[in-house]
Amino acid sequence: MEDNTVNGKPLVYLEDVSNYKVEDAGQVILVNCSNITVENLDLFNTSVGLELWKTEDCIISNNIVSNNRSGIFFCYSCNNNTITGNTLDDDGIQLINSCNNKIYLNNFLNNSDNVVSSFTNNLWNTTSKKTYAYNGSTYSSYLGNYWSDYKEKYPDAEEIGSTGIWNTPYRIEADNDFYPLIQPQQNYIQEENISKWIHDA
Repeated sequence: MEDNTVNGKPLVYLEDVSNYKVEDAGQVILVNCSNITVENLDLFNTSVGLELWKTEDCIISNNIVSNNRSGIFFCYSCNNNTITGNTLDDDGIQLINSCNNKIYLNNFLNNSDNVVSSFTNNLWNTTSKKTYAYNGSTYSSYLGNYWSDYKEKYPDAEEIGSTGIWNTPYRIEADNDFYPLIQPQQNYIQEENISKWIHDA
């Protein structure tokens, strides 16, 4: 597949590729890949913004994925990937037979289904406590994701102290986000610090 564009940018289709960084794309499809970095992209108005098949150990960070039929789609043995610092607006994420992915500090906005998953087991917060700034104070905690429909689902939830974290986990089918954020993730941490955390979170 060559010389195809989506929204005026390249359609990036990679198969059997390792150790590569996608720097410019209107849509990204990865098949049987590993150690691919997809970051700082604006993926919008497509069938699927970012699609992975049998792809592992990738980093998907700081992308805006919006107004797609499906935002991020992990299908069949997409394991051990890190998804952080992204905004998914009006499309959400789908995971099928994909496990051990770390999904944290993302914004899920205005999605009819934030997450659709089956036969999966993934982690929806950092694996260690992180020091972060919130409303002018500094805290240390595990950090999950921001869900725009949180209060609709959990109207009785309360903030844990003044930490910016809700006290009720956000249920994701078989998984949970145990540290859901009260405000969008950019109110907690700067982009450069998210990048530092990717390899140890």
